[in-house]
Amino acid sequence: MPKVTYIIGAGASSGCLPVINGIHEYLDAFRQFLLECKFASELSSKTIVDFGQKRKFGEIHAEIIDECQKLIKNVREHASIDTYAKKLLITKGKHSIEYLRLKALMSIFFIWAQRGKTDPRYDSFFASVIGTNINELSRDIRILSWNYDYQFEKAFSLYSQEPSLEQNQRWLNVFTPLHVDTGMKSEFSLFKINGTTGFAKNQAFYNHYDDLIAGDGKLPDLYVQQYADCVYYPSDYKMMLSFAWETQDQILDKFMSSVKTSCGLTETVVIIGYSFPYFNRSIDRKIMSMFDNTKKIYIQDLYPDTVESRIKNLIKIRSTVIPISVDSKSPGQFFIPPEI
Repeated sequence: MPKVTYIIGAGASSGCLPVINGIHEYLDAFRQFLLECKFASELSSKTIVDFGQKRKFGEIHAEIIDECQKLIKNVREHASIDTYAKKLLITKGKHSIEYLRLKALMSIFFIWAQRGKTDPRYDSFFASVIGTNINELSRDIRILSWNYDYQFEKAFSLYSQEPSLEQNQRWLNVFTPLHVDTGMKSEFSLFKINGTTGFAKNQAFYNHYDDLIAGDGKLPDLYVQQYADCVYYPSDYKMMLSFAWETQDQILDKFMSSVKTSCGLTETVVIIGYSFPYFNRSIDRKIMSMFDNTKKIYIQDLYPDTVESRIKNLIKIRSTVIPISVDSKSPGQFFIPPEI
């Protein structure tokens, strides 16, 4: 059976997460949640960090609310969060407190935004590509995702009946630039180019991380703790999301080598909800150039012609070898190509 690779962008999760035009409204709702919530424990006066000066839990909580307000303002003034983040990187530096605060805020925001939500298209996707048990995922499917979310994991958990995000990631063979397998197996795999929403200590999820994502949003003390750990103890605690431009060359090269090993025999590419933005161009060019044996590229997008034009600007497409077919008529489910 021909190997199929999906390239997934933000539009693929638009059923439960905001796209660029609506993200400021979600951020404002998150800010209101933080303003109105009551802590699950008596922590407001507790000292939880010591970063040059002692910080109180309540002070960190107020800082998050303030950073959220700043981000709402900057989202409106920039083309996207990614644009604003790159400006911060250039003007302040990768290890600056401003850059760390942005990434930490984005991490807890995306966890909050996904609480109890799974885009039904992901559920439908697994119903189409899984056999009679969770070990029968199609071995000929690879997924390259630019998204920070864990919608694939959440949807798969409905089939595995396992609430642990970490365990579902093992079953789905999820890899990020910080976690790759040099001895790639020929099986279903999910490559997250920008990393994933979450926090790690020694490259492993926090023990209480699953409590946070499974909860109903009434765990503000954990949100504050996660934010504080990553901003004020960056040498011990890491955010698992990243931007393509900040990944070190040798780490990115290793990751892309694993992608090529796993996806190199792709004959069919399906692009869903990804616009090929200019700031991802260098990596997109590497990705698209991997598909030497590709015969078809399907595009499922609100503006498929625009995506097709951008692909043609990335790589030289000989239509007799890689004909592009467009499918934007089935927004209720992800396109499943006849090659599967």
